[in-house]
Amino acid sequence: EYWNGSAWDTVEAADDILAGDKWEPGYTDVAYLRVKNNGSLALKYSLGVNIISETAGVNAAGESFNLSDYIYFDVVEGVNGETGAYATREDAMANATENTLISEGYARPGELEVGSPFLYLALIVHMPKSVGNAANHNGTDIPEINLGINVFATQHTSEEDSFGNDYDKLATIDSEAELAEALAADFDLIIIGSDIALTEGIEIPADKELTIDLMGNTISLAYEQVGTQYALINNMGTLTIDDSIGGGKISYADIGTGGEYTSNTIRNQGVLNVLGGTIENTSSDAVKSAGYPHAIDAYQGSVTNISGGMVKSVNYDCIRMFCNSNTIPTTVNISGGTIYNRVTFQNPNNNTNVTGCGILNISGGNFVTTDNINANVRLLQFATDASMMKATITGGTFDKGVGVSNYTSAAVVDEWMSVSGGTFGIDPTPYLADGYKAIAYNGTYMVISEDIAVVTDSTSLKTALSDAGAAGSGDSTITILGDIDMTGTAWTPISVDGYHGADIVTIEGNGATIKGLTAPLFAGGFAGGSGIVIKDLTIADSNIISSNTLGSGAFIESVDSMNLITLDNCHLVNSTVTGGDGSRTGGLIGWTAGYNNVNDGPVKTYVTITNCSVIDCTITSNGSVGGIYGHAGNNSWTYSTVENCTVMNCDLISTDDGGWRVGVVVGTANVGEMTINNITESGNTLSQTGKTAPAGQSNLYGRFVPGTTGKLVIDGTTL
Repeated sequence: EYWNGSAWDTVEAADDILAGDKWEPGYTDVAYLRVKNNGSLALKYSLGVNIISETAGVNAAGESFNLSDYIYFDVVEGVNGETGAYATREDAMANATENTLISEGYARPGELEVGSPFLYLALIVHMPKSVGNAANHNGTDIPEINLGINVFATQHTSEEDSFGNDYDKLATIDSEAELAEALAADFDLIIIGSDIALTEGIEIPADKELTIDLMGNTISLAYEQVGTQYALINNMGTLTIDDSIGGGKISYADIGTGGEYTSNTIRNQGVLNVLGGTIENTSSDAVKSAGYPHAIDAYQGSVTNISGGMVKSVNYDCIRMFCNSNTIPTTVNISGGTIYNRVTFQNPNNNTNVTGCGILNISGGNFVTTDNINANVRLLQFATDASMMKATITGGTFDKGVGVSNYTSAAVVDEWMSVSGGTFGIDPTPYLADGYKAIAYNGTYMVISEDIAVVTDSTSLKTALSDAGAAGSGDSTITILGDIDMTGTAWTPISVDGYHGADIVTIEGNGATIKGLTAPLFAGGFAGGSGIVIKDLTIADSNIISSNTLGSGAFIESVDSMNLITLDNCHLVNSTVTGGDGSRTGGLIGWTAGYNNVNDGPVKTYVTITNCSVIDCTITSNGSVGGIYGHAGNNSWTYSTVENCTVMNCDLISTDDGGWRVGVVVGTANVGEMTINNITESGNTLSQTGKTAPAGQSNLYGRFVPGTTGKLVIDGTTL
């Protein structure tokens, strides 16, 4: 049953229980449920979310995306919609700890005895605030998703009927015998319900497509290997390892002591997908000295895709890539998860007739290598000639470095390894792709394009921004490494000369904080293909004074016919912003407009402010004043969106002698279009000399002056 807002109601297929239609970073929907066993037999069940239908959208970069790649859910016990519902979305999200992607579909398992009381649950479905513009649709190709609730139930094995006590027992797998039975059956999903200690390894045949969901449990094998190859799982089909609950493992420990052999947790001869859980080999030092224990043995012709979880070898190489054929490559793709200890490539026959006998693609993930593997710790080791290995690294975090440990010369390595992204503990410069550089910072090396300017102090900040805003600069990207103290440094706001060929200026703040700023970061810009994109940056402990009479803001003063303005995860903390004479002043942005001259227009200006905050600040002007935005849309070709933002403990002060124009979000919304969604605000003081706020009006805006084209929408309601 579900709580419909006034009573408990039976769930029917067409019920609109998950009614969310505003999926955006920070949005949360909650369904309050209760379940009990009305039958005559004890049962086991699993509850989760399923995707009924979905239509892809297209983001501003022209990339197709699905909402299912960004929406998560959790099931929390003990929450009664009638008496104990969450008061706010933030309250609900704070209790969503498991964060299972909805495309995975399965959640919490449980048991219900006959006649047991109702079990109260909250199904929390949410999009994390960390989701970026990859899931922000372009306004035309809008994604859609319809969600449902699945409850799977089966007789508990404690019950007996005419079939005995094992009828329908395979809803969850709780023993080695049940696992063997499930593997022999035509199952495509096996849900592990309890820890299972195997006495021998298992095999996935070549024609099998199977997903094993560990559900927080462990499949283990302690076995003395006496042959040349042994594995807990020998996969020749398509095997996916997942873990909806977290904490689950597939764990192998070779307890032998002699002979040279290979002991693998998973020997992959087909396709292996690792989405979650831990695949580990915990064989001892004695086994290491006598043989080769790996977590994954990627055999010739196989494809291994790792996007989550952990792959771990305690005392030897984590992944071995094996190739003894000159026609069939071995491929390993790593885009996420944790890789604990080195990757090894073996080409025992020294094949030279195929390009890429071993293919390694790394685009993400966290790589950890311990000193007990080799004194010269690196990502890769080669037991024989490595000339046929092709390694492409475009991302990831490496606690040590990349390169070889032994056997292969650096000259050969330079031919097969290409590094164009990632962060490393050891300088990867010998292996960089053309057009990339390694920047040393705080004991690590960050690989970025040679076209990206690096900022580490006030001097390099001024140089990089000035160069980016100059005529003819085109598109520019700047990355900030570490906090910057501007105390005592005079600052002149940077103008973006779009009229003469300065295009989009992008700042990757990387979580840095600029302190002691005396004037706005940017003056703004005009026309052309110009724009400003700022991500993950905080301005704090600053007294910002603007002389601009049009607009004033800590990040940008005034925007005139610039194509794209984006602030994402940007914050103003413990600071003051004082506008120029008559200036429209906001905490983050002052004034914006598009351009609609009939001869050479229009130029549409799109302003997007997401996941930003203004906290413990004083913002003052003798014009319009907004906690985030001073004056939005001075021209009808201006489109502004402020979403998932916070304004707290701020004094917003105007001395303007006209009508009321002070708002928590925006002082004046004008003839352009403006959308405000999901604002958190508290402890703010709004004042205007000799004026009072209009009775009954939302404090999110000061005034709305739409003319014939203006539009203001707040949380789905059009004013």
